[in-house]
Amino acid sequence: MHCSDSPATRAGLTQQDFYEDIFEEMGKYGEVENLNVCDNTSDHMVGNVYVKFREEEEAVAAMTGLAGRFYGGASRLCLTPTP
Repeated sequence: MHCSDSPATRAGLTQQDFYEDIFEEMGKYGEVENLNVCDNTSDHMVGNVYVKFREEEEAVAAMTGLAGRFYGGASRLCLTPTP
């Protein structure tokens, strides 16, 4: 089920297009090992994207490069490093 207020919907994209757009953008910072785009109707999960980079330095570069960025007209890029 797709949420009508997801980042993909706000940006005028299908969920697949949104996934590909995010994957391409994250690839600018390094090798993406895993990408999970949540497609959930629960407000707390709508639009959550989890990215695992091959190297820690790549994740740090993404955090730095994406800080303050907007997607679908709203500030949606908030990154948290995890071990």
